[in-house]
Amino acid sequence: MWPRWEWSSTPARGFRHTIAVALSSVSMAAGTATCSTATKSSSYPSRTAARRGSPPRRAALYAVAAGITWALEATLIKATTDTLTQFGVGGMFLHWPVYAVAAGGAAGVLLEQEALHVGPLRVSQPVMVIIDPVVSIALSVWLFGEHFVPDGWVLAAAAAGFAAMCVGVVYLTRKAPETMEAGVRDPATALTP
Repeated sequence: MWPRWEWSSTPARGFRHTIAVALSSVSMAAGTATCSTATKSSSYPSRTAARRGSPPRRAALYAVAAGITWALEATLIKATTDTLTQFGVGGMFLHWPVYAVAAGGAAGVLLEQEALHVGPLRVSQPVMVIIDPVVSIALSVWLFGEHFVPDGWVLAAAAAGFAAMCVGVVYLTRKAPETMEAGVRDPATALTP
């Protein structure tokens, strides 16, 4: 029996649009970050701009793409578990979310590794860690109808926790050594004799 490519009882309103928007955002960020020096002419202005882009800029753009991809992956995992709950293990493989999770996971790993590879960790890591939850929350509100508790103190505590996480991630990545090569000493941590 062939898989049914139908939208299950998972809240499907907006899923097609969400995937389209996420894929275009990811391809825009990754396309801007990717540069091909072998190409003499480019039909995309973003590739022309990326050719002149610095490694931190390209790392930030790949990190944005990876963060969006992981946020979309979280919604796809929720859709897969809803499908599993409704149709069972065998029925899960007859619906689209499980295959989307596999493809999204592969894309997320590739984009994340590229973000970590093309530029400094102090740029890519904070961007990924901050973008992922922001986009995940937006997608959960839009797709699954989730909402915030209408209590000002709870929202203030959540905002303060998120701000503390952002500051902590940026601080920790600023303390990362310039290079991870053996034998190279970081002047900030070197002891004077």
